[in-house]
Amino acid sequence: MSAEETQLLPLARQYLKQEDWQEIDTAFSGNSDPLLGAKAGAEHGELFRRILLLAPPPIGVGSET
Repeated sequence: MSAEETQLLPLARQYLKQEDWQEIDTAFSGNSDPLLGAKAGAEHGELFRRILLLAPPPIGVGSET
């Protein structure tokens, strides 16, 4: 996952267009997290989103103060 986050995703953000991201999202929308399963994945997903909204950059998108 480290290589995905540090190498692959920055390149994807640089080269993929909005339409590409929509197609990828559609392709993966039916998949559940293989490590957690569907129910636990949904619960952890909500927690992860909350952390991202509260944590300051570069971890999340919350306030820097």
